Amino acid sequence: MNMSRKLLSRIYLSAFLSAGASIGGWAITSRFAGDVAAASFLYLSIPIVIGVLVLQAVLFMNIKDRVCHLVLFNIVSAFGVLWMMFCLVLPLLWMDSIYMSVRIVIFCAALLLFYLNIIKGLRNFRLRWGNIGRALLGKHYKSDRGLIAWEEVIGSLKLSISFHVPGIPQKLEPILSVVLVISMLAGLSLRKIFPTFSIFAWSIPSLICIATILQIVGAALGQYFVLRELEKKDKTTIHFA
Repeated sequence: MNMSRKLLSRIYLSAFLSAGASIGGWAITSRFAGDVAAASFLYLSIPIVIGVLVLQAVLFMNIKDRVCHLVLFNIVSAFGVLWMMFCLVLPLLWMDSIYMSVRIVIFCAALLLFYLNIIKGLRNFRLRWGNIGRALLGKHYKSDRGLIAWEEVIGSLKLSISFHVPGIPQKLEPILSVVLVISMLAGLSLRKIFPTFSIFAWSIPSLICIATILQIVGAALGQYFVLRELEKKDKTTIHFA
């Protein structure tokens, strides 16, 4: 019952964040690209938000204490936060003051950055799982009963995320953090004076933040793959101990 309440609260939070982000994205698009572009933004965002909420509801109804289903639910639940960040960036796609070629380059670069960060999160999980997690199965996993103390296993891995931008050394991460904050503040402050510069100034840090959060998604995918491998190997469905 407690788990059900927690999961329902995540659905409500995701719905609230997604709806608020969509309204904010609509307002930003209207401000920088006009009402027609803002309407197009809503036509894009509403089906996405509804589709994700429906997927959350379906996963919620089918969890039944199965661990891999909860992992999938957690991945989808991250959408609310990600969409909030996306809605700061998506108005770029409708701004006529930015050349189409520039928009395409930004879009492609963002996709590459997202992919690289998901892969980093997945690899980091696999590394920690190989070094620590696999050895914990004997203590926390009862294959004959299909029960696992998954939270204890994951907590022992001590997973973490960090900025990952190709070409920027990890030792410069503190400097990058400061630059991103300054850039976002400058963008918000100058939105009425230099609107095009403003949206670039907050969009680029937003893309980097989205990419960083996607490392969590990559790690969650790693969890799902491990759980499914265990289920196939032991011919069982794994539930919470």
